[in-house]
Amino acid sequence: MSHAPIVRRAVARWLGLLIPVCAVACGTAANPSAPSDAAPRGSPSKEAGSSVTLVEVAPQDGSLAFEVPAGALGFTLAVAAPPGSEGAPLGIRELRAPSGPAAVVDFIPRGGTRPLGKGVRGTAAVCAAWTTGDASLGGLWSATTDAPKGASHRLLVQATDDGAFHGGLMDLDLYIPDGLLVGVKGARHPVDASTALADADVSARVDAFFALLETHVGISRGEVTAHALDAKFLAAESGDARADLLAHAAPTELGRLAVAFTNSMSYTDGDPLYGYSLGLPGFAAPGGGARAAIAVALYEDSSAKNDAVTILHELGHFAGLMHTSEEDGTDDLLADTPTCRPKPGSCLDANNLMAPAGPKNVPELTASQRRVMQSAPYYRAYRRAAGPAGGSKP
Repeated sequence: MSHAPIVRRAVARWLGLLIPVCAVACGTAANPSAPSDAAPRGSPSKEAGSSVTLVEVAPQDGSLAFEVPAGALGFTLAVAAPPGSEGAPLGIRELRAPSGPAAVVDFIPRGGTRPLGKGVRGTAAVCAAWTTGDASLGGLWSATTDAPKGASHRLLVQATDDGAFHGGLMDLDLYIPDGLLVGVKGARHPVDASTALADADVSARVDAFFALLETHVGISRGEVTAHALDAKFLAAESGDARADLLAHAAPTELGRLAVAFTNSMSYTDGDPLYGYSLGLPGFAAPGGGARAAIAVALYEDSSAKNDAVTILHELGHFAGLMHTSEEDGTDDLLADTPTCRPKPGSCLDANNLMAPAGPKNVPELTASQRRVMQSAPYYRAYRRAAGPAGGSKP
């Protein structure tokens, strides 16, 4: 079955839960004294920017073989149908590590129940971080795919010198439809790509997102660039419209994240969508199509702090994180994440960033969730820790 609803109903109903506690959540995120589950701050080197590589992999009768460097933090493998073949069966049927059991079998990650490797709108992707834990990724991997003739097979690898996370920088490409409304009810005003970065309400959302990212994932703020979108993308209220929005937003270089803003998204049943990602994981490459970006809707009843949590939640999906638990009773792929086991008035995962309804209070991440987010190729990892004399950020 399609796995898209797992991802796309990410934060459809959680805004009201966050409003009463949003000052607590984001105040903690911005505080230099990080909570106990925060990622350790890496010591920067001078070589951020060369950590992500893109490799075109040539299939042989549907089989792939590709070498992953010893210093890899993680990788994403994606297959995309050629134009005109988006409706053809497509997916990554199997993924095998150099040793040990297969990471993906029949499109399903090891330990899971959902065929996350099946295609969505002409694209499919899998990531090593689902099942490898802290094991080394280096060596010769293999995969088998179902894809029409002419499909592309691409590998994105995030690597450091020693295979350890030392921090990094995230560069952000913001996609702004002309006339995007920002601000809260009674004080909304339009912006476009030429005015967005100087606008206080846009800046508040970007600043709050980077504060959360730094505190909970250990990745620091890099360059932020605004790009123009047509005014037709002020609303994306169908599957086709959302896919079209994402298809017009992509990172401009490797090691960047693309976020498209809009003012309205919804399902066909009318439920509002606050964040949206087309399948998981995403594929953060220039020209990556609808899987290369995430989308966030800015509503009049949503604060900058709430929108920042929405961006981080969707970034979790983009990195490869499932919800901690689903309405059908299934859980995610990670052993240390809490789940929603019915208790009187509460769930164990209520404050987890990847809870289906979003976190009620301060967002929390487990060690495994943090590892997945740190291993994804959407930022520039510091290649090594600074020496005894310290180092300076590039």
